[in-house]
Amino acid sequence: MSVLVHMGPIRLVSKLRLSCDVHCVLSVRHQILSKDSVTVAVDAVVYYRVSNATISVTNVEDAHRSTRLLAQTTLRNVLGTKNLSEILSDRENISLFMQVSV
Repeated sequence: MSVLVHMGPIRLVSKLRLSCDVHCVLSVRHQILSKDSVTVAVDAVVYYRVSNATISVTNVEDAHRSTRLLAQTTLRNVLGTKNLSEILSDRENISLFMQVSV
């Protein structure tokens, strides 16, 4: 996803309206196993903007759900490669990596 200037609602041929506003997804608490075998409970909030509404509708059945699942999987993969001390001390770096990855 990329940052895009707000364009307002977009009308498609089927009268489906999509907004290119920023969306917020609050992820439910997940139990993630860290590299040193410690179970960590993680909450996450994902903000994203749809940059191409046509592709979002035609290529994915449910873009909002797909984005949430992609963010959850990426977070689980990133945190699974770190020790508990790294997770607690490198939150900013994890956040930056997540922004680039997703």
